[in-house]
Amino acid sequence: MDRFLIKRPKLMIDTCKVPASVDDEDHVKSGTELKTNELGQCEPSSREGTSDDIATLTHVSDSCSGYFPSYWKKEQWLEKIKEHEWLVVGKGDIGCRACKSAGTLGPLKSQGLKLSREWIECRVSCFGDTDEKKRQSIRKKIFDHKTSIAHKRSLEICEAAKKEHIEKATARQESAYQENTCRVFRTVYTLAKLNRPFTDLPVLLNLQSENGLDVGRVLQSDHSCADITDHIAKSMRRKLVESIISEDLKIGFMIDESTTVSKKASLVICMKVVFPKSDEASSMFFVLVQLADTTASTILDTFLQALYDNGFTREFLSRNFVSFATDGASNMLGRKSGVATLLQEMFPDIIVWHCSNHRLELAVADVVEDVSATNEMKSFFDKLYSLYSASPKNQAELQECARALSIRLNAVGRILGTRWVSSSARSVRAVWQNYAALVQHFENASKDTSRDSKQRATYKGLKDRLNDTSFVLNMGLLFDALVELEELSLELQKRSTTLMRAHKLIEEKCLVFESMSKRPGEHFLISQQAVRSGEFNEVALHKGRMTATDHTRFFTLDLCLHKYSTHTH
Repeated sequence: MDRFLIKRPKLMIDTCKVPASVDDEDHVKSGTELKTNELGQCEPSSREGTSDDIATLTHVSDSCSGYFPSYWKKEQWLEKIKEHEWLVVGKGDIGCRACKSAGTLGPLKSQGLKLSREWIECRVSCFGDTDEKKRQSIRKKIFDHKTSIAHKRSLEICEAAKKEHIEKATARQESAYQENTCRVFRTVYTLAKLNRPFTDLPVLLNLQSENGLDVGRVLQSDHSCADITDHIAKSMRRKLVESIISEDLKIGFMIDESTTVSKKASLVICMKVVFPKSDEASSMFFVLVQLADTTASTILDTFLQALYDNGFTREFLSRNFVSFATDGASNMLGRKSGVATLLQEMFPDIIVWHCSNHRLELAVADVVEDVSATNEMKSFFDKLYSLYSASPKNQAELQECARALSIRLNAVGRILGTRWVSSSARSVRAVWQNYAALVQHFENASKDTSRDSKQRATYKGLKDRLNDTSFVLNMGLLFDALVELEELSLELQKRSTTLMRAHKLIEEKCLVFESMSKRPGEHFLISQQAVRSGEFNEVALHKGRMTATDHTRFFTLDLCLHKYSTHTH
């Protein structure tokens, strides 16, 4: 944090400002400030101060203002005050600035030793009938005072007070600048936690300033925000690693490739660890690093270097690195030269695990490939998504139809694509609930004369497909399967899910799908009843060209799940 500390301006301390007494705290805080001209004449300072300061300066002005002694030539007097910096003059007499500032000897006082009131109040005068005798007498008084123990101790008091005052002023300024820096850091940390852009920092700091909070004048740009965020992240990682090493905890890592907005390959590294006094493993993001390429050797080198850079050692990893999880890409889990294989050669005791959610997606993909009717449903949902996501007009018309039918509209998305299967369940649920509004919108659009004949024919075809009895049956069948898969997918995505629990959940879903192949699920039963009655959600159905899926064959999904749940690297 030292490199981010707001730099303070050079401390400006007037060498004439010294506390009045070292044993009086109030005087030490306020102090007495004397300003002298080139002749050593006392004048009040022009700086602004408190009422106590003003009273003190008024007293000094009244007692010390005047002209330099008439029995001195100007050049002689300038030489004298150059030699004795503590000399001051007032009303023709001279005094001692050091004794005036000290006021009392305090703990340095001894029996028979005290400061002269004449020297304190600028009342030291000369004697003699000629200027030469006057000068000679005043020289002797100056010499006697200079060599006196009381004067020397007053000089010591002033020096000590001056040093203490500077140290206190420096400490106060240092504390203020550190607090300003901490305020900026806390603001940056909040932005990072809320995933806000770095450009929000100047706005928030301006708001804090308007509310009366001092946040300094530097470290307020978006670039500073990025640097501070990186600094905080590194500090948190370093502290985490130090804690893990000191406790000698077992750790596991999960990695995955990704692509940044600037199209650069990167590696996401997450860590799993069981902390003391905790019964569950904690999963957390560890670091994001850039990849030179996506070969297994490069990924391995980048992964290990990231661990070493953040404080882990080869010796510690050999003893405590126990598990490694990733997706099923060939460069990750390849049996000959994948990252997992290379890691096992270096750390023979680690357990390699193929990500359970990726396994689930592979199982679903196998079923989609095997059941052709599922592909028809997928293409229909893709058409719906492109129809409404790219056209605000179609969205408004569908919203109007839903409002007329008192239906709460849900967004329609793609299904069985690259996203987790839980998103597919939301899309099918949206069509199931918006069915009447969709049919009404397609009906209206197919008769809208403002559209060309091709568009009207497209909407008529979509309406006929929605009204098809086979579509309703397939949608109910797909909905039942996706509801179960959604529940499984969300459970597998939880950070607290362990391998044992994941395996148990998959086994349970296999039994559910095996049962559904014999006894239809809730939504498939509703679809069958709708086909028999010829009406679904108050919309008339008809027999179309679409083929209904055999539900006994569709629920071979349990076989795919069994295959992937028992597969190990």
